[in-house]
Formats: sequence, structure tokens, C-alpha cells
Amino acid sequence: MNNAIIFAEDLPGSTIHDRVARNELVRLARGIYSVDTGADPTDVVRRSWREIVGRRFPGAAVTDRSAVWAQPHDGYLFVASVREGALELPGLTVVSRKGPGAVEGDIAIGAGVHLASRPRALLDNTRPTRKRGDRPPATLSRAELADWIDHLSAVDGVEQVSAYRDAAEQLTEALGASPTRVETLNEIVGAARGTRDSTSGSVAMGARAAGVPFDQGRALRFELLANYLRDVMTTHPALPIDAPRRATLPFWEAYFSNFIEGTEFTPDEAERIVFEGEVPAARPDDAHDVLGTHQLVSDEAELRRRTASADDFLELLRSWHRVILGGRHDKRPGRFKVDPNQAGNTVFVAPELVEGTLRRGYEILASLTTPTQRGTFAAFLVAEVHPFADGNGRLARAVMNAEYVAGDEQRAVIPTVSRNDYLRALRRLSRQDRPDLFVTYLDRVRRWTARMDWSSLAVTRRLLDRTNAFLDADDAETRGLQLLDPATDDPAIATGQPT
Repeated sequence: MNNAIIFAEDLPGSTIHDRVARNELVRLARGIYSVDTGADPTDVVRRSWREIVGRRFPGAAVTDRSAVWAQPHDGYLFVASVREGALELPGLTVVSRKGPGAVEGDIAIGAGVHLASRPRALLDNTRPTRKRGDRPPATLSRAELADWIDHLSAVDGVEQVSAYRDAAEQLTEALGASPTRVETLNEIVGAARGTRDSTSGSVAMGARAAGVPFDQGRALRFELLANYLRDVMTTHPALPIDAPRRATLPFWEAYFSNFIEGTEFTPDEAERIVFEGEVPAARPDDAHDVLGTHQLVSDEAELRRRTASADDFLELLRSWHRVILGGRHDKRPGRFKVDPNQAGNTVFVAPELVEGTLRRGYEILASLTTPTQRGTFAAFLVAEVHPFADGNGRLARAVMNAEYVAGDEQRAVIPTVSRNDYLRALRRLSRQDRPDLFVTYLDRVRRWTARMDWSSLAVTRRLLDRTNAFLDADDAETRGLQLLDPATDDPAIATGQPT
């Protein structure tokens, strides 16, 4: 018995009544009590749902739509057991249907409760059910089931999903599944294998059946960012009259964009590389990174190049990557990655999903209207997919600024001192689904960029020194220093404490 949960049948009624009166027990539901009277009842249920389900629904198997998450989700848990009914608990409604408890392959998860195996869960979710009031349908819709099978195909592989389907067919008698339900599963798995047309209504499965599967989680995050951006109408006009003040901006954009990625030169060295063609003998590859980035971001006509389709967009990414990393043949310039890549705890889009995810992202990008919306979205799209073995950060910032330039708006130059702010904002969006921090960061850094005088290398360099732009980001945070506004010397950018 779980020491935190007391059931009415475990103690005499008078004892329970007295302990409730003395605040030694708190009632969670009829006949169910918690000894943790100081805790939030929702937290108690979250920790103890197995014990509660195991007692009230003997032999229960977590299945139907709950099998996707292997636990309660969105306030509901759907199970099959010998007892039918619903149990209302703080923060959770358990819904049990009459049906087989554990069958072959199900996994014991404690307190007599089992989790449906993948084959069982897939077959159980072919059972049609309806929504009841606020309660979701017990099983996945056909499109949701296809989405899940697409996800499993990406994670476990299509061959393993086929094995799940074969194993599910062996459970038809034990689960009482009709031939129609088995055929539903066969159709969707066939679409995942590319041997049948996709008729489920799932966008993800349709893409997989067409040979361009995408990362569903990333696609949802792209939609989240796009929806947030649709309410952002900020503009940062780059007026023609101010063009002389932007004369050296592409040089500094290339310089800082490389510095962020660890390609570190002094400003003097970078000036000699770009303007005098002096390539250091000891660092030719790094020098070509700076040269390639500058070649791209200083070509305004190329930055204004528009794409009319996803095919055009993918070719633009490949061609710009060839320019940026043209000096590093070992990095496969212009060719998408073949091995997975990651930064810290962030694992980027799997190689086999890169093209489809970029295509899905482009569809969303094409729906945005303002330069700020498009540039901000494009920056995250490339950074989040990380489609190449190297050079993705530089490419993401180039694609971002290209959208700004094409819309006659101000670019974003990200100086060394605010590198952590920039990466932190990216991580918050990537790991915590927080678009506001990334959007706010780029808005502020573009304001800073607009207020800088980029008219000459000497003038800009003095101003960059004065605004702390060259400072190492970690050192600056330790010393409490920030990027300063060039006009007021006030802090220019802040996006929260380090994480």
C-alpha cells in the first residue's frame, strides 16, 4: 500500500473520520485520502495515480490515446479494465472502459497497472470513439493516429513500425479487433512505408508518403513562433539617406557573425583578410570563412534575391552555404548534413528530416508578411533545423538579414558582448517554446544597429569599443558589463539571467 494514499476499505470509517477531523488526512475523492495534508492535491495525484488506478480499476492497462504519453495527459487518463467508469480526482479524470487488462507484450508499471505495448496501443487506437462534453475522445482520430505513426517512424524507423503492425495483427483476437480496424492500421503503416496513398488527413503522414517527412515537433514550434510574430508589426526602416552611415556594416556583420561561432580574429586581422586579401598561413580555413561570409552579406543584390517556392528556398540555402563555407571542402559546402548534429542538450533535426522540415518551414515563412516577421522567422528556421554540418549560425543570420534588406529595413548585427543573450534567447525558444525573448532580443539589437555609425572602419571601431561590443560575453557578465547604446551609453540589450 502506498503510504501517501489511504483507501476507505483500509481503515475503519470512524478512524478515517477522526483523522480527517484532526487534519491528518485530506479527501481526494470518495473513499480516497492523502496523508500529505500540506501538499497540493493535484501534486499528490500526479505522484500516486498508479496506486489509485490499480486499486479502483484492478488489472488496468493504460491504453487508447493515453498510451501515446504513457501517463496522464491534459488532465485525463484512459485505461481498459474489468470495471467501467470514470473517477474524478484533483487535476485528473480517469476513464476506464471494459476490456482486456494486460495482454502479451504489455509493460508492468507498478501497483498492478500495465502500459499497452506499441502494437496494442496502435490497434486499440483504431477503435472509433467520440468526444463527450469537455472530455476528449478516448482514442486518437485517424489523422492523429497517422501523426503518431509518422512520429514513431522518425524515432524507431519504418521497419520497426511495420513490426509493430505485424505484432498488432497477432493481438486481434485478444483485443476483439475487427478486420476493418486491422485494415485501418495497414493503410496508415502502408502510407508510412510509401506503398499506399495517404488518406488519413495527416499533413505529416502525407509528407512522409511523398518522400519528404518532416520533424513534427519542430513544425509545431515554427507555428508557435509564426503565430506570435503575426501580432508583431514593428518596423526598422533603413532609409536611403542614411546609406553612407551603413558603408562598413557588412564587414562588421561578417566579423561578428564569425566571432560568435569561434572564428576569432582581431579587427586588424579581419580588415587585412577582407580588404587586402591577406590570408594567414596558419589559419587559411578560418580566413576563408570570414571572406565567404563577407562576400555574401556585402552583396545586396544577392540578399534581395526572392524565392517563389520551397525548391527555390532550398537551392538558395545550398548556394549561400557554398559561398560561406567554400573554403572548407571537408564540411560539404552546399550539401545537407548526413550525420546528426547538436549543441549542448539541443539535438537538431535528423538528417533524413531536414529537407521536409525546411519545406514545411518555408510554407509558414511564405505566410508571413512583414520584413520583421519574415527575417526573425527565417533566422530561427535555419538555426533550429541546422541543415548543414557546419556554418548554420552564419547562414541563419545571413538569411535573417536578407529578409530585412529585401524589405528595406535595418539589419541586425550581433556583437560579441551580447553573444550569450542571443544564444540564450534561441535556447528559450527551442527548449521552452518562448518566442517572446527571441523576438525582443532581435528588436533591441536592430535598434542598436540602427543607432550605430558604420560610415568608416575607424569611426565604427572606436564606437564599438566604447559600447563594449568587443568584450567577451562571459567576461562581461562576470563584470556586470552590457552592450551600450551608442548615443546614450545606457544598456542597450538585456534578455534575462543566464540559464
